[in-house]
Amino acid sequence: MAVLYIMSGLPFSGKTTLSKKISESLGIKRVSFDETWVRVEKELGTIPGIDNQQQSDFIISNCENEIKEELKNGRSVIYDTLAGSPFIRKNIKQIAQNLNSESQLIYVNVSKETVLKRREQNLIDKQRYQVEDKNFYKALDDYEVPKSEENPLIYNCEDDLESWISKNIKV
Repeated sequence: MAVLYIMSGLPFSGKTTLSKKISESLGIKRVSFDETWVRVEKELGTIPGIDNQQQSDFIISNCENEIKEELKNGRSVIYDTLAGSPFIRKNIKQIAQNLNSESQLIYVNVSKETVLKRREQNLIDKQRYQVEDKNFYKALDDYEVPKSEENPLIYNCEDDLESWISKNIKV
């Protein structure tokens, strides 16, 4: 059965690094909110929408369409996104359920202090897309850590990536 792996965690927590490793290990497609935003912005010159919420909704819709295509064809997929609230995570899980697929939430557990340091470092080395200040701090303030009833797999930033994947992800 196809599985939708849902990444969740603060900006700069390591979701992208972990999702790339899982994608590589399983040989599955990875859909990234941030990368979709950058791609669409390059293709269209701007993100459609009159405000940040409409623009975000447009990108989410693009990502969800890619996810649905994989699941409809019986292929597992990983979604690299903030998934910052139980409501959002439930809606993403519903996509898998509607397509008779499983879902697995993966929470990347890292402290706010660590993500602040990583973001500051990114201002210097520009290794990844820089989240605007207002969006970054809003995500920091609004993010809700998954509760046990959401059954998250928890990846701690000190964990060895390869060992964690081999113990926790079905290959």
